[in-house]
Amino acid sequence: MVPRPVAILLAGLWVAASVALGTLVVALGYEFYAWQDRHSELQDRARLVIARAEQIATDSRIALRAIARLKTVPCSPEDLAELRIIAARTTQVLDIGRMHDGKVLCDGARGMARGTVLPATTILRADGAAFWPQVQIFGDPRIHVSALARDGVIVFSRPRAAGELLDDLDRAEVAGWTRAGDLIFRRNGTPGRLVGAEHARANYAGFWNDHGIRSCASASDFCVEIAEPAPAALTRMSTTTGAVLLTAGSALGFGGLSLVWSRNASRRSLSRRLARAIRKDQINVHYQPIVRLSDRRLVGFEALARWHPPSGGAIPPDDFIPVAERDGLLPALTERVVSRAISGLAPLLAGSAEVYLSINIGVGSLFDPELPELLDYHRLRYGVDRSRIALEITERDTGDIERIGEAIRSLREAGYRVFLDDFGTGYSSLAYLATLPIDTIKLDKLFTRSADSAFVPALVLRQVSHMVATLGLKIVFEGVETEEQAQALEELTPGAVGQGWLFGRPMPAHEALTLAFA
Repeated sequence: MVPRPVAILLAGLWVAASVALGTLVVALGYEFYAWQDRHSELQDRARLVIARAEQIATDSRIALRAIARLKTVPCSPEDLAELRIIAARTTQVLDIGRMHDGKVLCDGARGMARGTVLPATTILRADGAAFWPQVQIFGDPRIHVSALARDGVIVFSRPRAAGELLDDLDRAEVAGWTRAGDLIFRRNGTPGRLVGAEHARANYAGFWNDHGIRSCASASDFCVEIAEPAPAALTRMSTTTGAVLLTAGSALGFGGLSLVWSRNASRRSLSRRLARAIRKDQINVHYQPIVRLSDRRLVGFEALARWHPPSGGAIPPDDFIPVAERDGLLPALTERVVSRAISGLAPLLAGSAEVYLSINIGVGSLFDPELPELLDYHRLRYGVDRSRIALEITERDTGDIERIGEAIRSLREAGYRVFLDDFGTGYSSLAYLATLPIDTIKLDKLFTRSADSAFVPALVLRQVSHMVATLGLKIVFEGVETEEQAQALEELTPGAVGQGWLFGRPMPAHEALTLAFA
């Protein structure tokens, strides 16, 4: 037993670890939320820039088409007036001019432009238009706009038409590109960090990494990239937010700790209740009939443990048997089940009818050296021959195959039958059929239900049945529920026996005796 001071220390460490773990989980959740929230903001911003770029391209195309329909003399007063009107009808065009040989001849805002020379560096579009990402207008170096020219007409965009959408991204690097990789603009950050569109990382979104966004327009030749460092959100949170997270983490930690304590307490409570039920002989046994499929003759019963606490509500074997195995209650439980099972059907088993009783035995009990004495004691009390008792072991328990084989061999030499239960659902292989000295296998209901179908389990069922017959073993089909299944199984394995709701549900001893002697 752990000394009280050590137990208190361990409990304190457990509480502290639970709180720390809860706080860590909440902190990581906050980090992910903050990262994802910022990433979504940047994606929305990229979409806005794309939308603005498409609006600029649309307005420019509208202006070019409108000017192409003019009948005025280029750069005449009438022509300049029309250029001003066309520009005013758009939202993203600042001015429109006439050009020739790389020189602006006139524009709507200034009139005659005195031969303003455009930069030589340009981007040639697939439609034959020339695009300048950045040119000065009105001769003022502080005003830069983009320009699009075709067929002797040049359209100047509104200054900072897209740039105004990026003003609050002071920590981000932003660049605009054509799909071919031509740089249109770049702002902030270190030159050269962002690469062309053909090398860009599309929608990169790695946790604990910088934000990396790339998006391209659907209606124009434009892509935008945004890269922003993602520092830990915990370093930028307010004191109030930190306090809330700490509180939430502590609550989560205590909640998890309470859940573990509650579960352990429930297990301990179930274990104590089971021990008390065994002492007070409150574990009952029901019997499910086993019949020969050909003529439906009764050949045996399987004993099934049942626990109905006085407080109400049945507790299934799948819940209390693992508790018995874990807490050392299995020998006492096995003794109660064997005693109840044999005594309940004693008038039948001691008689001349060739009916057997099968009892589930865990591997822990199979290795118990007192098991043979326990079986002999209870059967001799009622004059039951060993050949009328069958012991079922589950396939999932066949781990130490050599030791299990020795125990089975010893029981069979003494005169008991041994069945391999739930075959097909555990971890063993078909080779175990030839290794374990068993009499019979009980095939799981998964295969039984497929007997009258063409599914894969039905094909496996046929192979297993053939192998069982070759090895000289018997077979019990579990979970038979319909006449169609029973007929298909009888055709597949003549002389086989079955067990399931078609022949009867688990019943108390007096009903089983009435059925047997009917």
